[in-house]
Amino acid sequence: MSNRAIAPAGTRYGPYELIRHVATGGTSSIYLARRADASGFEKIVALKLIHPYLAQHDEFVELFLNEARIAAKISHSNVCPVFDFGRHGDSYYLAMEHIAGESLATIWETLGRLPEARSSHAFYSIIATVLADACEGLHAAHELRDFNGNPMHVV
Repeated sequence: MSNRAIAPAGTRYGPYELIRHVATGGTSSIYLARRADASGFEKIVALKLIHPYLAQHDEFVELFLNEARIAAKISHSNVCPVFDFGRHGDSYYLAMEHIAGESLATIWETLGRLPEARSSHAFYSIIATVLADACEGLHAAHELRDFNGNPMHVV
């Protein structure tokens, strides 16, 4: 892949087969992917792939590794669990739980276009609940401690 080229469906990345591209950010791309084996085991995941051009720089690889290490230590119902981390060729991947649904931005855009939704207490209550849940997840990251009980200063 080039700097930020989208890999086609069916591409193998380590033990994962890419199903479709979900999003691309500044340092990585997210794909819906499948891990399957001959026994019939199958798991659908969100697979985060560091951009190939960044995988050539040790400082970005170290940031990605730290993200994987820290994310794997957080156990909270409002934080997406990490299942796997690995290297494929010259790059790295992080496999996380795939959570089906729309982003908060999409919900806001869709419902926000409806005049009755913008004036509805329920609309703002849903948004506030989602944001409060996200804050609880961030708090779990903030409270994270190392093996010696020292704060990890994540957030």
